[in-house]
Amino acid sequence: MNDVARGAADRRRRLIDVCFLALGPPKQLEYSIRIIRNIEAQASRQTVVQYHLVVDQSETALKKAIDAHRRVWEGVPLERLHLHSVHQIPSSSRALYRRLSSTATGPGGIYLYKPLLHLVLPATLERVIVLDTDLFFFSDVRLLHRHFRRFGPNHLIGLAQEQCPSYQEVRALGGVGFNGGVQLLSLTMMRQSRHYADLMEKYAARKMPMKPGGIGWLGDQTLYSWMTVNGTGARQIFYEIPCGWNRQIGTHMAGWPGFWSRHACQGPCHLLHGNYVAHKSFMEQLKRDPTGRSCARVVRHHRTNDPLFRNGTADARMLDMIGEKCCRSIR
Repeated sequence: MNDVARGAADRRRRLIDVCFLALGPPKQLEYSIRIIRNIEAQASRQTVVQYHLVVDQSETALKKAIDAHRRVWEGVPLERLHLHSVHQIPSSSRALYRRLSSTATGPGGIYLYKPLLHLVLPATLERVIVLDTDLFFFSDVRLLHRHFRRFGPNHLIGLAQEQCPSYQEVRALGGVGFNGGVQLLSLTMMRQSRHYADLMEKYAARKMPMKPGGIGWLGDQTLYSWMTVNGTGARQIFYEIPCGWNRQIGTHMAGWPGFWSRHACQGPCHLLHGNYVAHKSFMEQLKRDPTGRSCARVVRHHRTNDPLFRNGTADARMLDMIGEKCCRSIR
């Protein structure tokens, strides 16, 4: 290998690939822009991220729209932004997706592109971090990417557990309740795995354990969770990401027994997941400063002025946790 080729290979190894689903309403593109700014603000000089947007519109039309509205994309490294249309994936993959998503409801169908991203994204991509857009990073994404090094020979997908007492029926069957907001996908291994291909075919054909009524509203994370129950043979493909890399703040189940013990996380807070619609205003204000340096101020503002976070509520307790654990992480 000559110096030029060696240098190119070294740069490729340094690249981190991050993917978002920008499908459906135009707002999804706007949400993606905000989190890209946040990732860039937290990145060290050694971190170079390529961003991949999976879209359901014409790539040509989207590129023209980006060129025409450059100010909207300010702070986004457009030279490292790549668009991938679901309309260009092979017909066999589209057919698999239609069958897999046939029992999904609401946005669940969109989420089910995630387990099939090895068939959607270019074959040159070896691994990718897949993110929801209701997130906020307090740490360099490179630290999350390093968890790929901890994958064992059978690991294909990295996920954090749900931090609320959902998926009780899954746990009763020996499984794990996963959250789909942050995912590490070993794309090359997924493409090479006959076992994974068979699993997707079986779930698409409804020949595997699943909750009554089908996959439903939450799409991929319900699929992943049910893939871990006894008898599926799929538990070994999952690597567990530490809880601090998907610090969920939803309080919609705070009244359930065991919520706070399930929500507990002893590790550092690297990434906040605003997975509750009532916290949208707080998350939007937090995202206005992609560096996160205003985090403590934003927490104090909402704690003082927003009735949702009044003393004695689960939301107040959650916000206090953010101020103590997450804002502190960037001091």
